[in-house]
Amino acid sequence: MKIGFLALGMTAMIAVAAMSSSVAQPATKPSPPAAGRPSPAPELDQLKYFEGEWTCTGQIHAGPARSPHVTQATLQVKKDIGGFWYTGRYEEKTTAENPHPFVFVWAWGFDRKAKIFTQDGFDSFGGHGRETSSGWQEGKLAFASESTSGRDTFTKKSDSELEHRGETQAQGKSIETDRETCRRTGS
Repeated sequence: MKIGFLALGMTAMIAVAAMSSSVAQPATKPSPPAAGRPSPAPELDQLKYFEGEWTCTGQIHAGPARSPHVTQATLQVKKDIGGFWYTGRYEEKTTAENPHPFVFVWAWGFDRKAKIFTQDGFDSFGGHGRETSSGWQEGKLAFASESTSGRDTFTKKSDSELEHRGETQAQGKSIETDRETCRRTGS
């Protein structure tokens, strides 16, 4: 107990001495303020084209876990989360031909270190994944996944129309899984 009390007393004396010496010292230059919030990557401006509301029609092709059918969907994309991400929601309508509509939500961002666009997405069938893109090339923005061999390609047809094409790799070749045309309905 005496050691603890003695240590506490010594600590108090050192603190008082430090305060009194700082009073006697001339004023020092204040530390610069901590760095502010970082700014979004300017490359994200390349995704502004998608911002807004769209209606989509298309076709899902037959596959191991799906039957072919026509799709009708809405698409909403907005700059979000402090301007660092574009978030989107693609939602098919329930129809007699499509009783279990597909819903997909995602966030698009830009990885400054790797200098690539990223897409992290989740769907209504329990799927999730990450795809990357090097950006627009010849009017197309393609996101590809190394883990699933999937690919999503967006083609800018005009300021108010885009096409999406989904693909997967099977038996060494690319197979189209779906294709949709989307038209801008609002901003």
